[in-house]
Amino acid sequence: MHPFVKVFMTVWFLFLSVFSVIVLILFFAGPTDVPGSLVLSLVIPAGMAAFGVALVKFGRWLGRSEETAILAFLKRTLETHDAA
Repeated sequence: MHPFVKVFMTVWFLFLSVFSVIVLILFFAGPTDVPGSLVLSLVIPAGMAAFGVALVKFGRWLGRSEETAILAFLKRTLETHDAA
């Protein structure tokens, strides 16, 4: 996985953790007048977490055959340069 992706996903899940804690603290600190606020305070962080996990899994699925292709390319390239 590219280092930028690792950093981005770390920031994504850290933000999600902080956001979830703040929302839960605010929700349980006092009553709210917004109908369905409990549902939103649970659905939004869960959706963000599911999206983050799905994003990583989809990226790994897309690159599932890349290692084999890269190794084959390197082998062909290095064998060509050794023969010359």
